[in-house]
Amino acid sequence: MLRVRPSRQQLLRRAGSSRRHVSRRASRERAGATRRSLVSNVPENSRTLVPVVDVGALLDDHGTCAVRAARAADCSADHIVCRRKDEEAQRRAGEALFHAASQVGLFYVIHHGVPERLLALAREHATRFFDLPLAAKQRISVRHCASHARGFQQVGENVTQGRHDQHEALDAYREIDTAHRHPTDCAGGEPMAGLNQWPAELLPQIREFFHFEYVPAMLSLGARVMHGLALGMGSRMGIHDARFFEPYFDRSFWVLRLIRYPPVCRSMDGHDQGCGEHTDYGMLTILNQEPTSHHQECLEAQLSSGQWVAVPPIPGALAVNVGDMLEVWTGGRLRATPHRVRAPEITSPGKTAEDAKGRLSIPFFFEPNFDAVIVPLHMNMTGYDDSASVQDSKCVFKPIRYGDHLMRKIATNFASADPLAIHVEPGMLLYYSSRHKRFVRAPWLEHSWLARCTKMTFDEVHNLDASFVDTSQRHQTNPGKAADEN
Repeated sequence: MLRVRPSRQQLLRRAGSSRRHVSRRASRERAGATRRSLVSNVPENSRTLVPVVDVGALLDDHGTCAVRAARAADCSADHIVCRRKDEEAQRRAGEALFHAASQVGLFYVIHHGVPERLLALAREHATRFFDLPLAAKQRISVRHCASHARGFQQVGENVTQGRHDQHEALDAYREIDTAHRHPTDCAGGEPMAGLNQWPAELLPQIREFFHFEYVPAMLSLGARVMHGLALGMGSRMGIHDARFFEPYFDRSFWVLRLIRYPPVCRSMDGHDQGCGEHTDYGMLTILNQEPTSHHQECLEAQLSSGQWVAVPPIPGALAVNVGDMLEVWTGGRLRATPHRVRAPEITSPGKTAEDAKGRLSIPFFFEPNFDAVIVPLHMNMTGYDDSASVQDSKCVFKPIRYGDHLMRKIATNFASADPLAIHVEPGMLLYYSSRHKRFVRAPWLEHSWLARCTKMTFDEVHNLDASFVDTSQRHQTNPGKAADEN
């Protein structure tokens, strides 16, 4: 039988067809792997149930929300990483984020676009700051700031649930020049305006790095995660525009904390609380953890079941948790995660010189605008499905202005662990300020304090403290000034 030898063109066509077939099969396999990896669990040896979400698809070439968020906060947009847009991949990433935020409230993000070099450099700057002598750090103490918020806090100065936290920290907020501020910036909370305190003489580069490199990268990531969450909420929560949340954080009142937890002897009662159980105040917290081997189980988060799980650092990943404002916004569908930090153990086996310095952590709080009014979606959205809302959210969650919530929380951060508080009828709350050496009005304190307060009349207060002056009229006309006296 005579066999016809194929021509060169036929051979090329067959080879091309074969390559296209292999390429399509590889593409399908990659797509399947991508779907499987969007939400996964940390390897078993890390002993955590916190999900991992791949947000690489949200680094699209439009990036407008991330760029606007950075520029609106007076930051550079140069560190924003962009990729080509893939709407289907973005939708899947959004679904994965929504699932993680609604089921756990805390998750890791990978392929987030923040260079590891930048994260490591932030930790290096923080280490240099904490290595300064205590006297040098005390020069920029929060006690020198009207809001009692911007600056350094020494170990034990922060208080959570009546116990002193075993950490030292440096807090920075979005800087607002009081002479040229936007009319709504810090309206009603003027003490929160102003500039941050940095050790400029000893560490001249620290402010420029955090303000112009690190913060813009975090604002970019926060904006993209919010974009993804809006995609994930979609029609189930009445959101039909992925940019729905953007107007609420276009002047984000962000917060940056540099924290070091010194090692302690956990066997000593009351000395194991690095930071007590709490939820964060705003929208999202993005955590840059030091990847040390002996501090793996210091940070713990509480699942909806009540179980506490470790949140160890994972190479290439950032931990993200949901704050109070997102829980209010979604009527409880997204969960503000209770979490706590156990101080590192001073007697850890195999401890190195670096571990002896303690655990380093840099949380960035991606917050709404100070004046943003957070209204639960079920109150103003058509098509909202509240079948999965928590505890009849329409009764539990009510509109709240973020700035008011923030100031109310800050007022309790540095209160005495054993406060001398007085409930003056008919509803005024006072406490003894060690800073002012007298009783001062404290309208921002939590109502839970009332159960622990001594009830007194005005005459009885005056007998205790003759320097106390009734300033109720001034506080009624300008309630934000109350933080001046905290």
